[in-house]
Amino acid sequence: MDDERSDSTLDIRLERINTTTVELSWHPKDQTPEVAVCAGLRRKDAMEKIPVAKFHQGNVQITGLDPAKRHYYHIVDEAGNRVMIAERRVSLDGTVNFRDIGGYKTRDGREVKWGKVFRSDGLSRLTEND
Repeated sequence: MDDERSDSTLDIRLERINTTTVELSWHPKDQTPEVAVCAGLRRKDAMEKIPVAKFHQGNVQITGLDPAKRHYYHIVDEAGNRVMIAERRVSLDGTVNFRDIGGYKTRDGREVKWGKVFRSDGLSRLTEND
């Protein structure tokens, strides 16, 4: 299976709780295996790291995140099903609506890769730092 492809049995939601905390919630469609979560600043890093959390049906909060950096989360269940997820909104100084369209399903069942295709408005307002 392609590393960027999600398995349809995992339904993971990511929500920012505050500037340094995100919450991942998991709702399995037909089973409740244990889920391991790895995090990294790049997709590749998230896939190679030791899990930062393990949880069953419910949710987990990951704290202590640098609010200036975007994190990717690689979630793997006991059956080997996996999902890559990140926040859609990319925090920039000059525009407030810069978003990643990764994770969306394609017609053939694959997914758009995270961190590759973005949409935005107001690109003329981007700062040198952005």
